[in-house]
Amino acid sequence: MKVGVLFYMKLFGLVRNENMKLYNMQSTWIMLCISFVSILTILLLTTLQNQPISNYWTVVFNLFQMENQILYVILILFVSQIINYEFSSGTAKLLFIRPISRLQIILAKWISSVQFAFLVLIINLVSCLLLALPMSGGVSLIGDNLQQLYILCTIKLVAFILYTTLFFSLAVMIRSSVLFIIMCLVLMGSLQSMPSMFIFPQTGLLFSAGCWVIFCGSILIFALAHFKKSDI
Repeated sequence: MKVGVLFYMKLFGLVRNENMKLYNMQSTWIMLCISFVSILTILLLTTLQNQPISNYWTVVFNLFQMENQILYVILILFVSQIINYEFSSGTAKLLFIRPISRLQIILAKWISSVQFAFLVLIINLVSCLLLALPMSGGVSLIGDNLQQLYILCTIKLVAFILYTTLFFSLAVMIRSSVLFIIMCLVLMGSLQSMPSMFIFPQTGLLFSAGCWVIFCGSILIFALAHFKKSDI
């Protein structure tokens, strides 16, 4: 019992340290700013093209779905940073000589990556809700629209977590940042958009989510095993 409590106390401490370290880096805030600027750019391009807009929720749903690829690229860059920072800065050996296991170290980095993905999603959603106001006549809180937004957010959140786990696992196994980014971009291009591929044909949402969780979980376990045996 005490061993388990000690494990999680060290893990939470590592997560806190990872977040403090990452959010003190300018590159992290630049990536968060890009997630907002990309929505603004899409909105401006839509305005310049004079595309017809029916109402507020149409703008929100269109913006929320159009930015997927840009946000996935941000996740790729962040995961590459969180994995390779220790090795590029030369602090990896100092980290591994501490009385903590490699499993705790890599789990802390994965949790920090998932937290960042959640933060990007929140920024994405809030930006869409705010920037859609100037292009519409106002907000109408209709139950169907809120339910549709809830479903879309749930699917996108699950997709972000699964994509982050997949990218994170690849980053652990591939030390070269350039090769990792190329492989992730190729993978992302082949999958196209996660929400459309997330639900398998003739299956429900829960079944599809379960399959993706098992798939990404298996890759993460394999990456953890690889990391525990690899040389520093």
